Amino acid sequence: MSEVPPAPMPAGWYPDMSDSGLSRWWDGTGWTPSTRPASVPPAPAAAETPAETDGQKNAVERAKNELDSAPCSRTLLIEVLESVGFTAADAEYGVDTLKVDWTEQAPKSAQYYIDFGSFAYSRSEIIELLESEGFTAADAEYGADTVKADRWNEQAAKRAKWLLGIESLSFSRSSLITQLEFVGFTTEQATYGVNETPLAAMAKEERAAPKRRDVGKLPSPNSQMICPHCHAQGQVSTSIVKRKQGISGGKATGAVLTLGWSLLATGLSQKVKGTQAKCGNCGAVWDF
Repeated sequence: MSEVPPAPMPAGWYPDMSDSGLSRWWDGTGWTPSTRPASVPPAPAAAETPAETDGQKNAVERAKNELDSAPCSRTLLIEVLESVGFTAADAEYGVDTLKVDWTEQAPKSAQYYIDFGSFAYSRSEIIELLESEGFTAADAEYGADTVKADRWNEQAAKRAKWLLGIESLSFSRSSLITQLEFVGFTTEQATYGVNETPLAAMAKEERAAPKRRDVGKLPSPNSQMICPHCHAQGQVSTSIVKRKQGISGGKATGAVLTLGWSLLATGLSQKVKGTQAKCGNCGAVWDF
């Protein structure tokens, strides 16, 4: 009776006969050059992701709601969450979990300022606003550059009308254009903006109206004004006069501080309007 041949040794790692510290790979038919340490430590178990805390979950939800209501930068959104009571860590977690493309938020923020802002902005002012809320300079410029040209014209017109509504300020057409240029509008945008205001219509009417003078007509006395010479009330009449006047250093500085650039643009000596008063009681005349 013949002997049964032994079963072939299956492929696997077996102790190396020449080095007890190694195992050698048997491929099922012979030994290969591949070896490894005889004792291989088990692979470490994958670290478990910690569960979200309630604070983190709430931060994610609040961040999403805030961003859905108004676009903003990552920096500003984190500040908003911190301002309503989230910790800095939870606020950052909530914002970063949203996986937002912040560069694309810049155009949305620029458009939001123009569409819903209570003020009218030039391109340079929009860039400053975007940078102030945390966008990079490059993203801020990118955001402003996506605004269509006609929207800047609209903003210039809105700003011009706002300036004309300030009772303490008065503008000529040219000085209003200068003011708009100073805050960042181009000459074309500023001119468009001023042409959309009543100043343009008034200038056109003045050019068309015949020139005449009211000879001998005296202005009515101001019932509230008191003469500083005789102290009579209700006897003082005022009128607008033009006189040549140089701009002092103090006035020049004041013009800069109050954005009165049109004063400086005309030179240091110019004809300016003033008010002349005359008392009907004592005949005194004075300017102010």
